[in-house]
Amino acid sequence: MKIGFDAKRAFCNFRGLGNYSRTLLEGLAKYYPDNGYFLYSPPIRTLSGKAWRTQFPKFNVVTPRMLIGKIFHGIWRSIYLSDVVKKDSLNIYHGLSHELPPYINELNIKTVVTIHDLLFERLPDYFSAIDRRVYRRKCSYSCQVANKIIAVSNQTKKDLVEFWNIPEEKVRVIYQSYSSCFDNVCTDQEKNEIKVRLQLPNDFILYVGALTANKNLIGLIKAYALAGVKEKLVIVGRGSRVYKAELSNLIDELNLGSKVIFLHGVETKELPAIYQQATCFAFPSFYEGFGIPVIEALASGIPVVTSKDTSMEEAGGGGAVYADPYSCEDIAEKLKNVLNNSLLRDELIKKGKEHAKLFSPERTARELMALYEELVSS
Repeated sequence: MKIGFDAKRAFCNFRGLGNYSRTLLEGLAKYYPDNGYFLYSPPIRTLSGKAWRTQFPKFNVVTPRMLIGKIFHGIWRSIYLSDVVKKDSLNIYHGLSHELPPYINELNIKTVVTIHDLLFERLPDYFSAIDRRVYRRKCSYSCQVANKIIAVSNQTKKDLVEFWNIPEEKVRVIYQSYSSCFDNVCTDQEKNEIKVRLQLPNDFILYVGALTANKNLIGLIKAYALAGVKEKLVIVGRGSRVYKAELSNLIDELNLGSKVIFLHGVETKELPAIYQQATCFAFPSFYEGFGIPVIEALASGIPVVTSKDTSMEEAGGGGAVYADPYSCEDIAEKLKNVLNNSLLRDELIKKGKEHAKLFSPERTARELMALYEELVSS
């Protein structure tokens, strides 16, 4: 089988959507190596993207050949990509993050698109009117022309049905897998090297993710202040200067000083050693399509405090305690419960490790391949 992918984020994005693309592609390459995999991407200019490419020489990486495509990536992806795909005689084309190229429905190719979330519909105040219009046009077009839609959670499937009246039978829930690096138990030496280099405290609550308003970091910091616990709060992620300044001002107002530590530029390969030294993981997001950091924490063997009534309950299973993300008092109470109750922590760790198996790269690859084969044979 010849399968093509929109691989822009696999090579250019080393955050959530890029991680989804890479773990998915790595799983398929490992467990189904006999297929031909075609990765369509703008020119790969980042060192991280080039390094990832060299790890998988059997991938057929396709980048623009014409000068206009090399300079204007958006034009290549929106005007020329369908013609490029047609020449490669694919059986399947999979848009890994919300998009399918225009006119691809006119080709004799089965198409799949992954929809991660409808955040711009669920929390529209976080987006400008123009951004909402662009996202809605791209995503709704892809859902309309795709033969099958993959939702990364039941929450996302519910949103697709609720907001856009997508037929339920057109949507298949296939959970995102976590990187296999989180299955590795770090040695004391490896953990100590990371601890010294990043100046990690002995006891800390961990947050990993983007520094954006929907992640509810303001609520987390306020809850941390209310909890009054001895553990420090370590925040790993990137965000805009404006939002980081807002967080810093809040920390000053609450007199938290050095109790809140921000870490930037942390690579994925360094995360297991950080997770495995944390006392607990906190992720009180208002809304997520899925929330892979929760799975990374469970696989790393640490208990989780996250949001109730969201997709986080799918991600966390029995390995998490759930709080109302709109109540700082509830988040604070749940944090204290986990930090002060060793029996609860042990129970959450045990259940979390078991729950994380549902999101292994092997399982995701198997479910994806079953979907591809089903489409090709139909």
